[in-house]
Amino acid sequence: MRQLALYTLDEFHNNGLYTAKYNEDGYWHVNLQQLSDEKYYQLQNIFNQLDDYGYYPEEGRNSKIQNNNKLNNSGFDFLGPQ
Repeated sequence: MRQLALYTLDEFHNNGLYTAKYNEDGYWHVNLQQLSDEKYYQLQNIFNQLDDYGYYPEEGRNSKIQNNNKLNNSGFDFLGPQ
């Protein structure tokens, strides 16, 4: 997952991504926008500190366990009705 985030960040920096902004005139404005070098390196540094699940190493294990427990106790069935 981290590789996908880094690839997207590279794309945003090198080629730009489309962003949408709601203007005061009541219309949406869509624009191809690139990240500045400063913002790119700042985000790249953050992403490189995260694990594959988007957690910092010190918080990851506990958060994964808590999320897993919530999911297992939710009664949600991924497969739907059988």
